[in-house]
Amino acid sequence: GRAVTAILPSAASQGQVAGANMAGADAVLKHRTVFNSLSLFSHSLVTIGDTTEDTDSVSEVGSAGQHSQFFYRDGCLCGAILLNQPERSGIYRYLVEEQIELDTSCVPRAELLALPKEAWSDLVASGSV
Repeated sequence: GRAVTAILPSAASQGQVAGANMAGADAVLKHRTVFNSLSLFSHSLVTIGDTTEDTDSVSEVGSAGQHSQFFYRDGCLCGAILLNQPERSGIYRYLVEEQIELDTSCVPRAELLALPKEAWSDLVASGSV
């Protein structure tokens, strides 16, 4: 199964599902994407999804102290670590949650992420992303 996410929003969801099921419902717990953010002095760190060893990863080192590391499973982005790039965290969280297939040999291009999922599929199939 999945690892337990020991944070308040996840615990609240787990409690609602457990309570409903104890009352006779057939509720199913929806998986929540792990999302953590930390600001310390003049730096920020964001982790999204699964960033464990059992994934493939592609790294990109940016300028001015920025770093990104992306984790893939079965051709889909399953996690990311972003150092000093909090403005992109929502974009990458969306990619993790929607399990959009990406070329795992490159870093996702954030400027194209406003396109609909179908357009992404076409770009990935053509090798443009």
